[in-house]
Amino acid sequence: MSTFSLWPPAEVFSTNWISANSLDIAGFGVGIAILALAFHFWLRGNLARKLTPKYGQLDLNLRAAFLKTSGWIHSIFTPEPAGWGNYPPKLLLSD
Repeated sequence: MSTFSLWPPAEVFSTNWISANSLDIAGFGVGIAILALAFHFWLRGNLARKLTPKYGQLDLNLRAAFLKTSGWIHSIFTPEPAGWGNYPPKLLLSD
């Protein structure tokens, strides 16, 4: 048995096959998106449980900060975390 026998036939990539099976392809895409979201929220919940609720001298709530930053609407590419306005840096820098 060659490894090329495991590949799908070339007709899978033709426009006729794609147009005939467009609902199956869309359903597969929706299924993958649902699995990715479920994995995201499962991983987020597991990581949040491992964080301590209070941290340091200022009693920073890392769990709430993590859950807010990794929420539904916030991008992971923002330069500063969600909820990190002007007050927290001033609080941390004041001795």
